[in-house]
Amino acid sequence: MYDWETARAAEHGRKAVSAYDSCAADPRAALTVLDEDSWYSHVSLIGRVVSIEDDPDLADIDRLAVRYTGSPFRRRDSRRVSAWLEPERWHGWSGAGPLR
Repeated sequence: MYDWETARAAEHGRKAVSAYDSCAADPRAALTVLDEDSWYSHVSLIGRVVSIEDDPDLADIDRLAVRYTGSPFRRRDSRRVSAWLEPERWHGWSGAGPLR
């Protein structure tokens, strides 16, 4: 799940995922959000992961779960992290062409 907060994007995931480990060696990352009605409309953020933070009380993932499902995150035994991406550039596309 993804979130936007004070000019940073967050990706929330399981702590065991090795992709977070590789961010220390190479923090470059991209995030693309697709329009649910048309994959031809999207926006992509390109930047660097500037922080990976443990989410021991699941506050970050709960905030998103409540937003999208109306309920807190169900798997309370899951160790979670939040990876924060600071965008350096972006591009977008609508069905008719680039977003401006």
